[in-house]
Amino acid sequence: MKTLLNQNLKMKIFAVIFAFFMWIYVMAEVDPIIIRDIDSVPINITNMQELELLELTPEYGTDLNVRVSLRGRRSILNAQITKGIKTEGLINNPKEGQNILVVDLKDVDSNVEYTLYPSDKQINLEKKMVIRKSVSVVQTGTLPEGYEIKEIKSNPASMYIEGPKSLVDSITTLMTTLDVSNYDKDFSKKLQVIPVDKDNQEVKGVSINQDTVFVHAIVVKAKTVPIVLDIPSSENDELKLSGYTIDPPEVVIKGKANVIDSIKEIKTEKVELLQLVENPNLKVKLVMPTGVETQTPEITLKSSMEKVISKEFNISKERIQISGNGQLPDISDNPDISDFIAVKITTTDKIMDTISENDIRVYIKMQEYENNPARVPIHVEVDEEVESIETTPLYLNLEG
Repeated sequence: MKTLLNQNLKMKIFAVIFAFFMWIYVMAEVDPIIIRDIDSVPINITNMQELELLELTPEYGTDLNVRVSLRGRRSILNAQITKGIKTEGLINNPKEGQNILVVDLKDVDSNVEYTLYPSDKQINLEKKMVIRKSVSVVQTGTLPEGYEIKEIKSNPASMYIEGPKSLVDSITTLMTTLDVSNYDKDFSKKLQVIPVDKDNQEVKGVSINQDTVFVHAIVVKAKTVPIVLDIPSSENDELKLSGYTIDPPEVVIKGKANVIDSIKEIKTEKVELLQLVENPNLKVKLVMPTGVETQTPEITLKSSMEKVISKEFNISKERIQISGNGQLPDISDNPDISDFIAVKITTTDKIMDTISENDIRVYIKMQEYENNPARVPIHVEVDEEVESIETTPLYLNLEG
């Protein structure tokens, strides 16, 4: 009996030893100890609320990731990785400038060994800044010929930008792009906005309180029309406007298409001759119809004035000519007809200097001598352009 027990004891010891080596084999071959490296594990900064209160934020572009090296049984590591590898970072006594971010793993199995690369990470903190910037609309595309954009409005016209001071300071405007192709009337669009620097490059790493705006464009038609001088008839018989130029002679007008299409010319304000005497280079405003605009609100009127005079010439009755066919009574010996016809010519002094008595032609028309006796009108001609011609008498009383 004792021998049997001794034999069983040996068997049991052998079984225990065998089982131990089998366990070692299984652990080494079936569930071995392995090392797993995981790159770019994000760091959760645990005292971010403290940073917010201090108005601090990590510098844009800061690498908030670490590499984690894990060591443990394959089954345990797989379970840990499935559960998730989470890292936490703490910045003690945060301040503007360089700080140390202390990194550690969170909720890691006690049977897992780990190493962080790096475990202490240098980080630069900047002041967080909020600023209001206006929205700039960049126009692209081409409108139909004769049309142009009068005004572009965005709603809102400006927005708040938040981010690190260095980035916010580099932003010049919030830019959006408006395609105006083929529009011939007012239109609106909802557009995306981006913060840009002085080179119109997008600034990333900041936030905007909203990233879209409504843009409204006012489209007008443009047209070039002549300018017409509005100068009323003058009661001043002593002056004459001998010539003028309008600079510029044409003007570009803008407005709604139906209004612009109906306009053929633009008039000036009324100009009196006396104004031109006082100022031969007169600034004159243009009269714009309702709904019409121009970049040229006034013109320069360059004028020349001449003095108007009258002069009387005595023309002998022997010089009276007859126009037309037929025969009139002899007027040279008619005692009832004055020896001279008084011809009063009114014109500018310059023209008057060119007129002599021999330049004046006095005549009567045969076709007006229908009855006998008859009152026949006296006609006078000169080659120059004059203001008026008067004769005394106005008629000849003919009988014969």
